[in-house]
Formats: sequence, structure tokens, C-alpha cells
Amino acid sequence: MTDVIDSGHVMRPGKALLLSLLAAVAVCQPEGFVDKARSLARSGRLEQAEQVLRQAIESGQDDPALGGELGSLLYSSNRFGEAIEYLGRAAQLDPRNPTYTIQLAGALIGSKRFSVAIELLNAVRRNFDALAEYHHQAGMAYFGIHNFAAAINEFQRAVEIDPKLDVAHFFIGNSRAVTGELEPAATHYRKALELNPGNAAYCFALGRVLGEMGPTHLQESVRWLEQALELKPDDVPPKFALALAYEKKGNPERAIRLLEDVTMRFPDDLAPHVALARVYALLHRPAESSRERTIIRKLQIEQRNASHDEAASPR
Repeated sequence: MTDVIDSGHVMRPGKALLLSLLAAVAVCQPEGFVDKARSLARSGRLEQAEQVLRQAIESGQDDPALGGELGSLLYSSNRFGEAIEYLGRAAQLDPRNPTYTIQLAGALIGSKRFSVAIELLNAVRRNFDALAEYHHQAGMAYFGIHNFAAAINEFQRAVEIDPKLDVAHFFIGNSRAVTGELEPAATHYRKALELNPGNAAYCFALGRVLGEMGPTHLQESVRWLEQALELKPDDVPPKFALALAYEKKGNPERAIRLLEDVTMRFPDDLAPHVALARVYALLHRPAESSRERTIIRKLQIEQRNASHDEAASPR
């Protein structure tokens, strides 16, 4: 029987077989499956990564690392309903691990189960009160039920712990904006942009709120909306907001190109058609304005009929 050579030493088959078995056992440990799944995910093979983890769990390995990794993979793919089961089990098995519990709260929030997320986070506050991510998720849950005062308290606590958490500044801005506190909202949007200047959503939010603050802020509003569109050229909300800003600035020619694109992409949305009819009229293009008004009347009738049907349907 042939001997096996290892690092210059001769091993008998019995020892080689033992090492092979030990390697197989190592791979079958939860960490081995997790490492394999992470390697697959890094190379973009997400389905194979998910399969590896599911097979390990279905084989009877009830380990928090496996459930947590699968839950995290599903969570990162916005499959929140599926993620809840695995993150919940992982958090149950390892209640001191912040990743499992905080991602579980995030999955509940993603599934719009805001009150359940609040109950969960309140129950584990003692364990994770020192973590910025904990308070950010709590803020998101309160934001979801429109308790903006509580949301602001949580987001502010998050940035006290981690001043560089740009998304918490962003949501303080959102919370201020929806309650009509435009200047404080703009301040926090600026802070978020200072920390993360390449974020199109932050540029759009600041541009939009500046536009609501009056004519003296219009020029800066346009600059931020243009920046948002430069970062994400196909993003419709900043495109529509920028068109309205151009109209306010007395530049209907630039507005019309944006509005025509928005109405083409979202033909059933009423507001862009209303704006486009108005801008066509400003440019003395009666045929196009009349066409848009016809579309507006049709959409208004459809909306009234849909509202009537919804009101008449049995609860």
C-alpha cells in the first residue's frame, strides 16, 4: 500500500485517513458552513450561499451562527419575512449577540411590524442600550408608527454614541421635516451629507426641504437637486422636484424636458401631468397643454371610480 507524503514526512494510510476525517468534521461544524456561505456570497453566488446554510440547518444543526447567517443573508436581500424566522431563532439561542437581535428588529421594521419591533427592542434595552445601532433601529420603529418625538430621541441618542452615523442624522432630518421644522431638518441633512457626501437620497432631501423654505433658498435647492440627479440619473423623485424648481425659477424650457420624461415613465401619476400642462401653457404650446388636460381628466375619473369601488367593497 502506498505511503502518503506530508511536508517531507511519510505518513501511513491510517494517519492520512484520520486527518481526512478530521478535516471533514471541521467542515461540518457550524463555522465551516458559515465560512463557506460567506465565501460564496462574496463572489456573488447568493443562492448557493443560501443553499449551504439551509442544508446545514435542515440536517439538524440548531446553531445560532447558522440561523443568524442565513437570517442576515435574507435580511440583506430585503426578504424580511423569511429573515424573521432565522434571526428570531438565533436571537433566542444567543440573546447577548447584538447582531441577531438588531437585525431581527430591522426585519420586523422592513415587514412594517413596527409595534412588534418596539416591544422587542424595549425588552432587550438593558443588553444593548450602549449601541448606536440599537437606538437607530428603535428610532426607525417609532418613525414607522409616526411617533416622531420618540423617534428623534432615539436617533439623537444614536448620534451621541456614534457621531459619524450619517443615517441617524438623515432620519432626524426626516422626522423634523414631516413635523414642519424645516430649518432643523436642513441642518441634519447637511450633517448627513458632511459625513456621506455621495448619497443621492441625502442630496434630494436637502434640496426638497430648502425648496419648501421659500424663494431665498431656491437657488441652493436647485443645486442639491441637480447633485442628487447627477448621482442617480434615473431617480424620478429628484427629477420631478427639480422640474418644479426650474419652473419656479422661470426656466420652463428646462422643466419641460424633465416633466416629459417623468410622465412617460409614470403615465398614471396625476401630479406630473398637472405640472406639464401648466408648463406647456407657459410656453404657449396650447395643443400639448390641451392633451395633458385631457389625460388629467381621465386620471381624475379613474381615481374617483377607484375610490368609490374601494368604499363600496365589503370590509
